[in-house]
Amino acid sequence: SVPVGVDAVFLLDELDKVVDVTYGNMEAVHRAAELWQKTTPLKGNLSRIVGVIQKPLADNAITIRTDGGREHSYRVRPLIQPRLAKLSKGESAVLLVDEENMVTDVAFMPKP
Repeated sequence: SVPVGVDAVFLLDELDKVVDVTYGNMEAVHRAAELWQKTTPLKGNLSRIVGVIQKPLADNAITIRTDGGREHSYRVRPLIQPRLAKLSKGESAVLLVDEENMVTDVAFMPKP
Protein backbone atom coordinates (compact mmCIF):
# COMPACT_ATOMS: atom_id res chain seq x y z
CA SER A 1 0.00 0.00 0.00
CA VAL A 2 1.08 3.55 -0.64
CA PRO A 3 0.80 5.91 2.33
CA VAL A 4 -1.10 9.17 1.92
CA GLY A 5 1.16 12.12 1.11
CA VAL A 6 3.94 10.18 -0.65
CA ASP A 7 4.93 11.03 -4.25
CA ALA A 8 4.11 8.01 -6.40
CA VAL A 9 3.80 7.01 -10.06
CA PHE A 10 0.89 4.72 -10.98
CA LEU A 11 0.78 2.37 -14.00
CA LEU A 12 -2.76 1.86 -15.37
CA ASP A 13 -3.98 -0.91 -17.66
CA GLU A 14 -6.40 -0.60 -20.57
CA LEU A 15 -9.35 -0.64 -18.13
CA ASP A 16 -7.83 2.26 -16.18
CA LYS A 17 -7.12 -0.05 -13.23
CA VAL A 18 -3.93 0.41 -11.21
CA VAL A 19 -1.57 -2.48 -12.00
CA ASP A 20 1.66 -1.18 -10.47
CA VAL A 21 2.98 1.69 -8.40
CA THR A 22 6.44 3.00 -7.69
CA TYR A 23 7.70 5.89 -5.63
CA GLY A 24 8.49 9.16 -7.37
CA ASN A 25 11.93 9.64 -5.76
CA MET A 26 14.21 8.39 -2.97
CA GLU A 27 12.71 10.83 -0.49
CA ALA A 28 9.31 9.24 -1.15
CA VAL A 29 10.78 5.78 -0.53
CA HIS A 30 12.10 6.86 2.88
CA ARG A 31 8.84 8.63 3.75
CA ALA A 32 6.84 5.54 2.79
CA ALA A 33 9.04 3.36 5.00
CA GLU A 34 8.33 5.67 7.94
CA LEU A 35 4.59 5.81 7.29
CA TRP A 36 4.28 2.07 6.61
CA GLN A 37 4.69 1.28 10.29
CA LYS A 38 1.65 3.47 11.08
CA THR A 39 -0.78 1.88 8.59
CA THR A 40 -3.39 -0.82 9.02
CA PRO A 41 -2.90 -4.19 7.28
CA LEU A 42 -3.70 -4.31 3.57
CA LYS A 43 -7.13 -5.73 2.75
CA GLY A 44 -8.04 -7.42 -0.52
CA ASN A 45 -10.39 -5.52 -2.76
CA LEU A 46 -11.93 -8.63 -4.37
CA SER A 47 -14.95 -10.45 -2.96
CA ARG A 48 -14.88 -14.26 -2.89
CA ILE A 49 -18.07 -15.94 -4.09
CA VAL A 50 -18.02 -19.66 -3.23
CA GLY A 51 -20.59 -21.94 -4.81
CA VAL A 52 -21.72 -24.21 -7.64
CA ILE A 53 -22.05 -23.13 -11.27
CA GLN A 54 -25.71 -23.03 -12.35
CA LYS A 55 -25.33 -21.52 -15.83
CA PRO A 56 -21.94 -21.78 -17.57
CA LEU A 57 -20.37 -18.80 -19.29
CA ALA A 58 -22.69 -17.39 -21.96
CA ASP A 59 -23.06 -13.83 -23.27
CA ASN A 60 -20.25 -12.58 -20.99
CA ALA A 61 -22.03 -13.77 -17.82
CA ILE A 62 -21.98 -16.75 -15.45
CA THR A 63 -24.47 -17.81 -12.77
CA ILE A 64 -23.45 -19.38 -9.45
CA ARG A 65 -25.46 -20.74 -6.50
CA THR A 66 -23.74 -19.80 -3.27
CA ASP A 67 -23.36 -22.08 -0.27
CA GLY A 68 -26.26 -20.11 1.24
CA GLY A 69 -28.54 -21.26 -1.59
CA ARG A 70 -28.84 -17.94 -3.45
CA GLU A 71 -28.30 -17.73 -7.21
CA HIS A 72 -26.54 -14.74 -8.68
CA SER A 73 -25.33 -13.87 -12.18
CA TYR A 74 -22.11 -11.94 -12.69
CA ARG A 75 -20.69 -10.25 -15.76
CA VAL A 76 -17.24 -11.58 -16.64
CA ARG A 77 -14.19 -9.56 -17.69
CA PRO A 78 -12.83 -10.57 -21.12
CA LEU A 79 -9.39 -11.65 -19.86
CA ILE A 80 -10.81 -14.37 -17.58
CA GLN A 81 -13.45 -15.71 -19.99
CA PRO A 82 -11.22 -18.49 -21.44
CA ARG A 83 -10.76 -19.98 -17.94
CA LEU A 84 -14.44 -19.67 -17.06
CA ALA A 85 -15.41 -21.33 -20.35
CA LYS A 86 -13.97 -24.57 -18.93
CA LEU A 87 -16.61 -24.71 -16.18
CA SER A 88 -19.82 -26.72 -16.55
CA LYS A 89 -23.09 -26.69 -14.63
CA GLY A 90 -22.70 -28.40 -11.25
CA GLU A 91 -18.99 -27.69 -10.80
CA SER A 92 -17.74 -26.01 -7.62
CA ALA A 93 -15.86 -22.75 -8.04
CA VAL A 94 -14.68 -19.64 -6.24
CA LEU A 95 -15.32 -16.45 -8.23
CA LEU A 96 -13.28 -13.36 -7.40
CA VAL A 97 -15.46 -10.31 -8.01
CA ASP A 98 -14.22 -6.71 -8.19
CA GLU A 99 -15.80 -3.44 -7.04
CA GLU A 100 -17.78 -3.24 -10.32
CA ASN A 101 -19.35 -6.62 -9.49
CA MET A 102 -17.51 -8.30 -12.38
CA VAL A 103 -15.64 -11.62 -12.22
CA THR A 104 -11.89 -10.96 -12.54
CA ASP A 105 -10.53 -14.37 -11.53
CA VAL A 106 -11.66 -17.88 -10.66
CA ALA A 107 -10.42 -20.88 -8.69
CA PHE A 108 -11.64 -24.42 -9.34
CA MET A 109 -10.45 -28.01 -9.35
CA PRO A 110 -9.20 -29.01 -12.81
CA LYS A 111 -10.98 -31.89 -14.52
CA PRO A 112 -9.03 -35.18 -14.55
